Formats: sequence, C-alpha cells, structure tokens
Amino acid sequence: MEIELRKNSLTSLELLKEAGNISLQQAFPLISAWFVSLFGPVVLMGIGCFVGLLIDKMILHTKDAGPASLLGLLVPGLMIGGFYAGWIFITLKIARRDKVSIAMIFRPISQMFSAAAVLVLSTIATALPSFTMVGVVVSPVIFLKFQLAPYFVVDQGLGPIEAMKRSWIETNRIWIPLAILDLGFFGVSTALGFTLIVPFVAFMVQSVATALVYMRWVCNDELDEIEMEDD
Repeated sequence: MEIELRKNSLTSLELLKEAGNISLQQAFPLISAWFVSLFGPVVLMGIGCFVGLLIDKMILHTKDAGPASLLGLLVPGLMIGGFYAGWIFITLKIARRDKVSIAMIFRPISQMFSAAAVLVLSTIATALPSFTMVGVVVSPVIFLKFQLAPYFVVDQGLGPIEAMKRSWIETNRIWIPLAILDLGFFGVSTALGFTLIVPFVAFMVQSVATALVYMRWVCNDELDEIEMEDD
C-alpha cells in the first residue's frame, strides 16, 4: 500500500509539473480565456446586481431586490454557463499543445448546453451533502467523480448525463492520484488564499492539469502502465 501510494504521489507530482510548465508557456491564451469565460462575467454580475438594485429601489420602488437585480444576476450567470464549454475546450487544446485562439470560447450550442448542464448538476450534487455531517467526505468525492464530465462533452460530444456516467466510471481507476492532485491544489489555494492572486492561478493550472488527466490517464494507453487498479 505504501509503495502504491508513493507511485501515485509521484505520478500526480509529474503531472502537476507538466501542467505548471504548459500553463506558463501558454499563459496569454489561458488568462484570456479565463477572463472572458469567468472573471469578466463575475465582474459584470457584481456591477449588474448593484446597478439593478439601484434601479429597483429608485425607479421601480421595490422593497427588496426586484426584476432589475435578477436580470443583473441572470445574464452574467448565463454567460458563465455558456462559456464553460469553451473554457474546457481551450484547456484541453492547451494540454494537447495545439494552437489556440480566443474564438474557441464559442462552442456549438449543443456543447454549451450540455457543459452548462454538467456544471449545474455536478455543483448541486457536490453541494447537497455539505449540509450533512458526512459532507466533508462525501462532497469532495462527488466532485472528483464528476470532474472529467465536461471533457467528455467537448471532446466526445456526449450529453450531460452520459458524460457524468463516463466520468464516474473512468475515475474508478485513477481516483487516488486524482485525489492527491486535487488535495494539492486545495491546500495551496487555502494556505495562500490571502494573496488573492494564488487561488486564481491555481484554478487555471488545475484546469490544465485536469485536461491532462483526461488526456493521459483516461484517453491514453499509458493508463495501463500506471498501477492504480485495486488488487
């Protein structure tokens, strides 16, 4: 068991180093895609909610947040969901060292809806156990099990349910090194969260690392060379 854990740790460390190197080499397209798909919409959401609340109070004279506030929240939220497939696709292209353009953020409508559905469903599935006593254990496991689902959407054109099923099955063989990888990113983000910039960088590198997991450990024969199956 100790030898197996050491092997998995080394495997995760090697992939982490590769993800860091690739992210550094492709920093501009990676940051650009992150800005368009997540950071920009989040900023718009904050501005939209603030302006919407002012409109509700001063013009519509609502007691609490009203339709303008809801609109300010909904539109950027739809942008995040719509661009999610593009973010996943670009990180996968970067992991494969293919040429990347910001136009790739716009994916086919079917992929946009499927990836957004995966995002919503997996978020709900991960969040629900957190309200229970076992949530501290169950929620991270569910996150890990559905972690590869969006890559099946953008790379293989699967629907949301089928992609989540595939992710659940495929992670059975790689859950230990994937858990080590996720815990590493979580630890760094938590310990250095006060710097503000580190969690954002960790998120981008982790996205590339997850794309590498999908590419090397799931869709590659190299997986058979890594002794991760239960004896």
